[in-house]
Amino acid sequence: MYMKECDNPDLDVIYAGKVADNARYFKTVLKTVRESSEVSCVEQDLFMIVLISSHPARKHSRDTIRGTWANKDFLGSLSKKVKVFFLIGQPDPLNPALRLTLDEEHDQNRDLLEGNFLDTFKNLTLKHMFGLTWTADHCSNAKYFLKGDDDVFANLENIINLLQEMNSHGRGLRKLYLGDGGREYRNRDQNSKYHVSSEEYSGRVFPQYCVGGGYVLSVDLVVHVLQEALRTPMLSSRDDVFVGILMKKLQVPLVYNEGFLYTMGPTDTCSLRDKSFMVMHVHDNFEALLKIWRNFVKTDVQC
Repeated sequence: MYMKECDNPDLDVIYAGKVADNARYFKTVLKTVRESSEVSCVEQDLFMIVLISSHPARKHSRDTIRGTWANKDFLGSLSKKVKVFFLIGQPDPLNPALRLTLDEEHDQNRDLLEGNFLDTFKNLTLKHMFGLTWTADHCSNAKYFLKGDDDVFANLENIINLLQEMNSHGRGLRKLYLGDGGREYRNRDQNSKYHVSSEEYSGRVFPQYCVGGGYVLSVDLVVHVLQEALRTPMLSSRDDVFVGILMKKLQVPLVYNEGFLYTMGPTDTCSLRDKSFMVMHVHDNFEALLKIWRNFVKTDVQC
């Protein structure tokens, strides 16, 4: 009982008798509905692939990111090649107008990756696994994978510099799981959208995991994460926790970095440019995200 209830739970105890076989299911739903030759990672020197999880209806969120830290001119100014795509599921079939809007959006931007599943809160983990599957199939030449939400601000140059520095010390290129470390009790409130039943996960505490606003994997890990996911019962709406469970099963430690902020931090120009700042989660405050961008690109501030 102790190894189930303690702060470092034994997953063999928690998942005793539970062996998932997700292969056929994943093969059906984790495929790209929207194919395009322009949605690819053919560059041989691609450093990092960035996948932003978004809902089909949140075009404003995607446009805000496209107009700020992921705009094409800014991406072109980075010291390493980075490509940014948005992960979505299928829109509500009762909303044909949204389907037309998505088609127009993709024709204009060529950056939507659409999975073969309905985009709902309960399918967040599927969306996450879809992004990893797409990366393994189309972007295995990248060195790193950054997963974020559509309400984050990322200092991509700082992330590049951090990863290069880690790699220079032999700590970065392989088996890297990097971000803001979290550990929490299983939510037992059946009225909460974050509720996880004891049937899904019987432990009291989740393994340590990277909080979902933004985290980095080395791409060599992606295929191993997917293989482990094939035989692990899924947490449907706790995608960040599920990745943490997979990492524990793979015996890959979380590398904590305080620059991956899950909450709002300082937004002045010098704080945003400080080499320790990586990602900030603005939690749907897009006015704040625009202000952060304006401060970030100011040319009349000396730090």
